[in-house]
Amino acid sequence: MSSSYRKYNDLATTPAEKVKAHSAQMAHLAAQQKIAEQEKLIAEQDRVLQMQKNQISRQNARASQEAQARARAQSSAAHARAAASPAQYRGPDAPSVKTLEQKKRIIDTNQICVFKISAPWCAPCKVIAPKYNALAKLINVPGKVMLVQEELDDKLSLDVEGVPAFDFYYMGNRVHRQMGADFDALRNNIRGMTLKVKNAGGNTPSPQEMRPAAPHPAAGMQPRRNNQQGPNQGMYPPSAMRM
Repeated sequence: MSSSYRKYNDLATTPAEKVKAHSAQMAHLAAQQKIAEQEKLIAEQDRVLQMQKNQISRQNARASQEAQARARAQSSAAHARAAASPAQYRGPDAPSVKTLEQKKRIIDTNQICVFKISAPWCAPCKVIAPKYNALAKLINVPGKVMLVQEELDDKLSLDVEGVPAFDFYYMGNRVHRQMGADFDALRNNIRGMTLKVKNAGGNTPSPQEMRPAAPHPAAGMQPRRNNQQGPNQGMYPPSAMRM
């Protein structure tokens, strides 16, 4: 009877069962503690990962802002350079003509034309060539103003006594020839012609009105070489090509 009572008070467990239950309980507590530690570690890793994501996001935003600022600065600098020297950032060099047909087509299809006549042996021609090309890049507008190049040896112009020479055409008529490598005078003559056309409004100035006030002296000109074949004998003047 007493044995049965003790067994009832011990909840029908033997010492071996108690040890086993205690071990299971301790193992359960250890597992719960380990799970809690792992959850804490995961939370810490998530926090660090989120901080890294935020840092990367800030770095990307900063890099994007810096790139946009650099692009704006480069664009502003390019515009400033273009404003200071616009000829470097516009169209191509002055086109070259090699035949009378090419020259006639340019004269016929443009209001104002300037033909630079030069030769490879001419030192002043080499000096003024890059400036002439830069000016052509700035002001050439097909149908209105065209600065063009031709070679003396191609014999496209009459009575060229020295190079460089610049023939000015307006509405198909040659109105002026400038001799020599005075770039300032060349630029002023071109500016004067374009201003006369602009100020005329809807009216068309006459060829006489388009001539510069006075021919420019032949400063910086090299005479034709003696081995050149005369003043283009047998050719008709380019001013007569517009028919």
